[in-house]
Amino acid sequence: MRLPYMLVFAICIALGSLPAFAQEPTGGIEGSVTDPQGAVVQGATVTVRNTATNLTRNATTGDNGQYRLSQLPPGIYEVKVAAANFKTSVASEIKVEVGRNSALDVKLEIGGGTEIVNIVGGAEAQIERTDNVVAGVIGTQQVQNLPLNGRNFLDLAQLQPGVEKVEGGSFDPTKANYTGVSIGGQAGRSAQISVDGGSVVDNVVGTTVQNFSQEIVQEFQLGISNVDVSTGASGTGSVNIVSRSGSNQFHGNGYVYWRDDKFAAFPALSRLDAANGIPPLAQADRVPFDREQYGGTLGGPIKKDKLFFFTNVERNHQDGSALHNPPEGPSFAGFTANPFRETLFTGKVDWVFSSRTTVSGRYSYDDNFQQTPFAQATGITPRQSASGIFQTNDQLVSNRAHSVVANVNHSFNSTLTNNFVFNFVDFSNVIDPATVGFPEIRILGSQLWKSGTNYITPQSTFQERYQFRDDLTKIWGNHTFRFGIDYERTSINGQFAFAKPARIRLFDPSTPGLTAPVTEIATNFCAPSPSRTTRWASWRQTSVSAVAKASAPGLSNEPSGELPASPVAKASTVSLVEVSPSTVMHEKVSRLAADSSSCRNAGSTAASVKT
Repeated sequence: MRLPYMLVFAICIALGSLPAFAQEPTGGIEGSVTDPQGAVVQGATVTVRNTATNLTRNATTGDNGQYRLSQLPPGIYEVKVAAANFKTSVASEIKVEVGRNSALDVKLEIGGGTEIVNIVGGAEAQIERTDNVVAGVIGTQQVQNLPLNGRNFLDLAQLQPGVEKVEGGSFDPTKANYTGVSIGGQAGRSAQISVDGGSVVDNVVGTTVQNFSQEIVQEFQLGISNVDVSTGASGTGSVNIVSRSGSNQFHGNGYVYWRDDKFAAFPALSRLDAANGIPPLAQADRVPFDREQYGGTLGGPIKKDKLFFFTNVERNHQDGSALHNPPEGPSFAGFTANPFRETLFTGKVDWVFSSRTTVSGRYSYDDNFQQTPFAQATGITPRQSASGIFQTNDQLVSNRAHSVVANVNHSFNSTLTNNFVFNFVDFSNVIDPATVGFPEIRILGSQLWKSGTNYITPQSTFQERYQFRDDLTKIWGNHTFRFGIDYERTSINGQFAFAKPARIRLFDPSTPGLTAPVTEIATNFCAPSPSRTTRWASWRQTSVSAVAKASAPGLSNEPSGELPASPVAKASTVSLVEVSPSTVMHEKVSRLAADSSSCRNAGSTAASVKT
């Protein structure tokens, strides 16, 4: 019985909502028609025409001389107003933006209907008078012409007051090179982001599940505050993106963007020199970096005034670098490679079925790969040793996303319109260790010194989203009523593993402010091989840690020594010896992994090592 009550409650909210379009990928035109004396003109015919596709819609002014056309595709329109005993007035270059009503008031002149009056200045910005939502639109001109480092169009969101971008890689390893939007001081992980009406939000960690080329974006709207209920499950703002479409003319472009450290000025206040505490092995006069982004677009008619296409392909080939400067081991400072590769594709088809019905479909693909440290600035520069333990702690992150969006817009009459959206997104993330089969060794203190198999790998996440959304708009006299439903089903599964095969945490008791740990238990949370139908598996607990006193050149001034065998843990011994003047760490981990049962072992074990 709860469902009917919830439905009635949702309808009541919709009835009280303002005439905003929120997350709909559409806009509108509204205004009044008057005669030369300012009296309202009833029954005037208002015709709007999209100049790119020749899509036309009609409306008639009511008893109060008002008209409104809703759920129009964003673009440039021509508006024609005709009435008996008046000249026909034509306003050109009327811009309809996503999520907004464009206001256009027309004053008719006495005369014959065959006479034309061209209205000048109709496309100028006007005060928003139908909506109290605090929002802004980043238009086509800004998206296509403002330079962006990395060409992520969401960077342009910072043009709006109270909006900042959030780097996804700063809070989760799956989000390297993904961007979130912080609105009004929020964290930036929960803003509702949609493209062509379909959600692209990552329901696990926030930001998005897919990157899009800057070239496919026509414009986007930022809902900062007072967003209405149709925005969805978000109280932290919204981003409403509309992709580009083809038109009656063929258009295309090709582009190459190249950035290289040879052309970059070195930051004056953060130079990598001794004055800034950089050890000799990490000192440099430039940060190694190279990026080539290249691609192209093509769009045009398949059938004039009826069927249009647009497509884009883009490739990103980036060779960055990560700086490692662990204070506990200056001999392990330096740069390591941080490559990033990405392929983006989008194809879109628009069909003007009739003057009342339009249909569009879009497919987008994103495939990217990166080797990166997590957390940022951690890890070491690999060094050779007899044991081979001084290896990179990086992660190998692979992301792949497919999305399909279909829109059907139908105008039943001049006062009743409907927009339906179907959205499907398939996202997969796989994180593997760059070093396999070695325990992670971490020196407590700054915890920047880390080597071996990354502690939180391997892991994988798979998301599959089905979304059905319908928005109905009814204009009744001076009132606009909006009804809608948004159904979204997301399936999430994957696997997480910790401390495989083991994690060793070393500390120097003389380090100021560092408290020696008493007990260390490492836990594995494992799942079977990635499966779309398998949920989380069982827990396994194993003892894989030891507490040791480390000493070596560049690590500590304490004398070398061994960790005595613990009476609690069977054969858990760690000895530290000098390997070379520049690389010092443990030479052997005696039977430590023997007590570390893997996910294949049944049951669970736990042990502690005390100092």
